[in-house]
Amino acid sequence: MTQKITLEWTQYKDGFRALVFDPETWAAFEKVAQSQGKTAQHLISTAVAASVGTVIMDNYKLNRWLNSDDPDFFRQR
Repeated sequence: MTQKITLEWTQYKDGFRALVFDPETWAAFEKVAQSQGKTAQHLISTAVAASVGTVIMDNYKLNRWLNSDDPDFFRQR
């Protein structure tokens, strides 16, 4: 049986953003983290930080490929 991981981003009134997990997904992260001697927060923070670096590099490569020097290129609608 396959279980779907459910999480979403939310933005608070003060501008901060957070990931929101359903209880089953959070329990799965806690179980995996415990098996590695870590906390769920540490496991998730490490994964998010690693992903941000990859996204930045992908955007940099795409921007170079498109030959755009405009820093607002991806913000245009």
